[in-house]
Amino acid sequence: MKVDMGKPEFDRKKIPMAGDGLFIDQELKVDGKTFRATALSVGNPHCVIFVDNVKDFPVSEVGPKIENHELFPNRVNVEFVEVISRKELWLRVWERGVGETLACGTGACASVVAAKTLNKV
Repeated sequence: MKVDMGKPEFDRKKIPMAGDGLFIDQELKVDGKTFRATALSVGNPHCVIFVDNVKDFPVSEVGPKIENHELFPNRVNVEFVEVISRKELWLRVWERGVGETLACGTGACASVVAAKTLNKV
C-alpha cells in the first residue's frame, strides 16, 4: 500500500505551535501529568502520544486538554498510539473541534511518521 500525503512538517511555525525548535519526543504537561509527545503537520496539526494501552486510555479526558493546550494556538488533533509490533500500530484519535473519531487519514499518517521518526516501526 502507498499513500501520498505530502511531506510532513516538524517546524513549529508550520504546525503551528508556540516556541522554537522541533517538538519530537518532548515532555508535554497536562493537569500534573507528563506525556512524551511529537508534534507535526501533515496538512493539519497533530500531536502524537505513545501509550502502553490505547484501549483503556482516557482519550475523552486527556484529548480535549491537549487539543486546547496553550502550545497550539489553532488547537491540535491528538493521536494516542500503542505500538503492537514494528508493523502494527493501534490508535485512537481526538479530532480538534469534533472529539474522538473512528477514522482519520491524516492522524494515521502522522502516527506512522512519528513512530518511524522515533524508531518504533
